[in-house]
Amino acid sequence: IHICIPVLFHYRLPLKENHFTNLFLGFNGVIYATSNASYSSNDYDILINRQKGIFPNLVFGFGYQFSKRRAFEVNLLYNMGFFQKRSEEVTYKPLETTTAFKNYGSFVEIEFKVRIKKDAHKT
Repeated sequence: IHICIPVLFHYRLPLKENHFTNLFLGFNGVIYATSNASYSSNDYDILINRQKGIFPNLVFGFGYQFSKRRAFEVNLLYNMGFFQKRSEEVTYKPLETTTAFKNYGSFVEIEFKVRIKKDAHKT
């Protein structure tokens, strides 16, 4: 279980009449609550370790807003993690081999935004 708290600088660059490019830069604070999990069966053992705490990720992103009035956006954000360490170890029992996976918290987000309320003031 985790919670993401973004603090982003958002710059909207106009392209045409109602079309915009979005640029993002900032931090995404990720709070992890769980630390260890394990699972066993007759064939393999799985052990997952994750550090608890708040970990800042550096965020870069860009996107496209299709219309100012309708406010439909598609954005792609890359979160570069440095500190949060997650590791998975799978041990296969019959062969006595181990596979390890390490992740430092980097991930990609695809964001879809749609404004569902129209502006009350029209000129």
